[in-house]
Amino acid sequence: MGTARGGLTGIGNEDSGVAIVAQKTVVGALANSDNSGGNRIAFNRGYGVLISDSAASGNTVRGNAIYGNAKLGINLSPKSEVDNTVTANDVQDADSGPNSLQNFPVLTDVNLTGSVLTLHGTLNSTPNHRYVVDIYCNRQQDISGYGQGEVYVGHQSVGTDEAGNGSFALTLSGNYNGQFITATATDLSTGDTSEFSQATPVQTLLTGHINGVSLTSAASGTRITINGSNLDTASSVKFAGTPAQIASATTTQLQVTVPVGAASGPITVTTATGTITGPTFHVITPPIVSSFNPNSGRAGTPITINGSNFTAGSIVKFNGLTAVSHVVSATQIQATVPVAVSNGTITVTTTGGTANSLTNFIVQVPPPALPTVNGFVPTSGAPGTQVTIQGTNLTGTRQVKFSGLLAPMFSITANQVIVAVPQGAVSGKIVIVNSSGNSVTSSTPFVVPPAERLKPIIYTFDPTAGSPETVVRITGRNFTPDSQVRFNSQLAELKSQSATELQAKVPHGIITAKLSVKTSVGITSAPGMFTVPVPVAQPRVDGWEPYNSDGIKVGTLITIHGANFQNM
Repeated sequence: MGTARGGLTGIGNEDSGVAIVAQKTVVGALANSDNSGGNRIAFNRGYGVLISDSAASGNTVRGNAIYGNAKLGINLSPKSEVDNTVTANDVQDADSGPNSLQNFPVLTDVNLTGSVLTLHGTLNSTPNHRYVVDIYCNRQQDISGYGQGEVYVGHQSVGTDEAGNGSFALTLSGNYNGQFITATATDLSTGDTSEFSQATPVQTLLTGHINGVSLTSAASGTRITINGSNLDTASSVKFAGTPAQIASATTTQLQVTVPVGAASGPITVTTATGTITGPTFHVITPPIVSSFNPNSGRAGTPITINGSNFTAGSIVKFNGLTAVSHVVSATQIQATVPVAVSNGTITVTTTGGTANSLTNFIVQVPPPALPTVNGFVPTSGAPGTQVTIQGTNLTGTRQVKFSGLLAPMFSITANQVIVAVPQGAVSGKIVIVNSSGNSVTSSTPFVVPPAERLKPIIYTFDPTAGSPETVVRITGRNFTPDSQVRFNSQLAELKSQSATELQAKVPHGIITAKLSVKTSVGITSAPGMFTVPVPVAQPRVDGWEPYNSDGIKVGTLITIHGANFQNM
């Protein structure tokens, strides 16, 4: 239709080769095996096949030779469609129109290796339906980009799932170099055939070759380069059968990492054209550290390291510090603990990699030198007085005691310790204890004047916040019958008292106050502050206007007078 016998020239048809407005029309061959009985529809100045009436459905167009037409090879054309427009696919083929506007397949890849054509594609259409996808070969691409169907070359049955998705794959033999492939989909239950798919050029794949590798031996984890040609489609690289990670691929190079667990053997590369074999690669086995003895020691201690795959030139490190070592055999190394080492693993490094010990080597630290006390200033003072103690080997000081009581420490150096005389201390010698538990005692006592010892001392008070008249419990010592409790400068009423506890009522007129206890010996302030919460004034209503004794209508605007509305 539209062409002379032989199909090489047109005969001047001004319209479409076939125009269908009916139902259940068959154009071409119905047989699935070949395209026998198909029509040659070519060189028409309109469409190859036009299906245009909205009621035109179930029309099958298969196995024809459709090419050289001025417009689309197959057009499912609703009345509102612009002339010569490809009808776009829609999700699950829910639209309606000529042939139900059947969705066309999508070709995802079309590759030619030698004379073997491999193609893959997808179809999204009505869920849970069966379709047949027909494949066509074309010498050139249609001006629309969606091709026609010059030579029928095969078909594939496709089923869709619940989402309407299906896929297909087909392998064909022949001379497809430089050709364009198109496809149609036909619903096997309705007979509706789609428009042609986008014309996909045949991608000719060249056979890959391996010319060589950057390294012929290395340990697992080493990055190597495989040189060759046509390697850019590589999907797999294996070392003696063990898959390797491909870091990058170009036409002439592959960057790969020697896989863990690989054995020595040939390198193989799988590309789109097949698997090619390269040279034999020798995998260097990494060392293994299984044990060491002894498991602790000081600098200079000889250590025996046991394991496997040790080689001449092996480097031994103790927690990162290189040690003097000697390889006795492939299974044993003698090493010496280096100076300034710290606790950590032992590592052995060879050309095959680095091995870590399973446990840490423990460094034995010599005990610190005994401290000495040469003197201290001042030599007397009340609790809280800061005292500087001079001596030697004081860096490891952990405790300082005055008459058995721990003193707060402010700073420690090798030659001095600064502390505060603890509360409750009495006259006596100063004792310093180091980190090893060793102690040294001053030759002279530190003097705490008796009067200072009797000053009141506050440990705690509870509660730390409350309103006036709240009873606060104060604990401490050296409280006397004449004890006075003040909140800032205000004297508080005492409810009860003893040598170790006072109970006082919070006076009026304070918000935040420092609590103190005064006796005839002295005065002491408690740590922290006592807080009186500020009360929030309650709102008050004095009246409103307008006022009407008979009531006010709903919706009337009124003004309320009063005080303390700001907190509402």
